[in-house]
Amino acid sequence: MMPVRSIGKRYLAISVEGEDSYSEQEVSYTLYQAVKGLFGDFGVSLLQPRLVEYNEETSIGIIRCRRSHMWEMRAVLALITEISNQEVAVRVMGASGTIKSLKLSI
Repeated sequence: MMPVRSIGKRYLAISVEGEDSYSEQEVSYTLYQAVKGLFGDFGVSLLQPRLVEYNEETSIGIIRCRRSHMWEMRAVLALITEISNQEVAVRVMGASGTIKSLKLSI
């Protein structure tokens, strides 16, 4: 029997720029809805987006997605224009295969 390979992941550091500060739940919900809106339920299962960490004070977070769909995830982040009816811009600050190296680079 062949060994099963784990699915590669990528971590993206993001900065949420807007008038207010937003809760982790608001950012996570907006991320999920943006992926679903652009790619549908099938896209959600392919990208497997997850907000791993989010600091409400600095508005910086870390998103995990599948390695093979990192560019689709970046497209979704570029299309997020509002959170809780407030205008925002989501900027990708960096990408890495591990959270540790991502934190060192930002």
